[in-house]
Amino acid sequence: MSKFLVLAAFALTLSVVSPAQKKRVVIMGSSTAAGFGASDTSKAWANLLRDYWGGLGEIDTVINMAIGGLTTYTALPMGYFSPLDPTHSRPSPLPSESVSTALLLNPDVVLVCFASNDIEAGFSKAEYTFNLHVIYNTLIAAGKTCYIASTQPRTEFSPAFQDSLLQVRDSILLEFAPFAMDFYSAVVAPDSLTINPLYAFTDGIHLNDAGHQQLFQIAKNDVILSSTPLALSLTSFTAQREQQGVLLRWTDQDESEPTDFEIQRSATGAGSSFETVQLEKGLGAGQSENYSWTDNDPLPGGSFYRLKIDEQAKESYSQVVSVGSAAKGLSFDKIMTNGSQLMAGVSTQNNQAVILTILDGSGALISRLPCTVSAPYSVVPLSLTGLAAGAYFLKVTAANGYSMTRPFIRL
Repeated sequence: MSKFLVLAAFALTLSVVSPAQKKRVVIMGSSTAAGFGASDTSKAWANLLRDYWGGLGEIDTVINMAIGGLTTYTALPMGYFSPLDPTHSRPSPLPSESVSTALLLNPDVVLVCFASNDIEAGFSKAEYTFNLHVIYNTLIAAGKTCYIASTQPRTEFSPAFQDSLLQVRDSILLEFAPFAMDFYSAVVAPDSLTINPLYAFTDGIHLNDAGHQQLFQIAKNDVILSSTPLALSLTSFTAQREQQGVLLRWTDQDESEPTDFEIQRSATGAGSSFETVQLEKGLGAGQSENYSWTDNDPLPGGSFYRLKIDEQAKESYSQVVSVGSAAKGLSFDKIMTNGSQLMAGVSTQNNQAVILTILDGSGALISRLPCTVSAPYSVVPLSLTGLAAGAYFLKVTAANGYSMTRPFIRL
């Protein structure tokens, strides 16, 4: 082979390999994600985000599938029938919007942004959040990273519908943290459930240029694209409520370079809401190291914690851990699968009876376990014997009817 052909082949290899190192992002959603309200397409939040990432050299491409007027039902997998729609009266998944189509685009990261149309269409809050879980779970099962945007306020809604948007916002932030984007709080009017006039488009539904700028800032802060490998490996990170505060522990391996651990805390778990509360210097001994720090002034009620790891200008984040919520008195800490057993960590403010339920991807009941969890933290084992590999949901329901749902993968 001639030298020219060798170089040509090498150049072709680089053209194939280099883009693969960058992220391919897909955006799913409705009118705001499609850019409605912005005076120019370049000022829509999704395009601002695309241009920002492009300037950093972090993306291969951003593909925006969002279409005005759509709901979460149109984004469900093709051929999927929700158990919450037994009469099949809801909209069917659309080829142009389905998560199945999103997967065909081979994304690394998917942003799911359905702001309010489900509530306008009269769908229940349970349908709204369940559909988001199905979409999220489908993407996670395929090895993709998924971020779920919260609802947004609407001025022209009835008070009841406005309250529903707020409640779904709370559910999304709680159930999808840290992969939730709070698109509500930054644009809502103070002491109101309507759009802040500073950010409102004339129709009372969409956002103007300033509002799109707010959503861009949220997404820029919340969505983490960087995949720079670190020398160290974080092997554990836990949070446990104690009488004097919240005890955080973490362990790493192969810590050979100067390292800083920023302990960050949030009341909601949304990425942009985390604030640094403590800086710990790494020991840098090159072996397995154990660290701990106590938050002696924790937030009232529930708190989320994560570590930002800085290692010679390279950054990464730990998983998010949480302690019990005062608002509901119950929260998931983590879900761990080990062979034929699932271990559910449940934080609670007081001893209480709960029901743990495993559902398949369609919402069908697999198993149900009534049990009592003890304050402040319990680990409950559930058998996975006979359960096929795939994506499932774990739901915990308290005696007062409050419930939380988390996806998990059976390997």
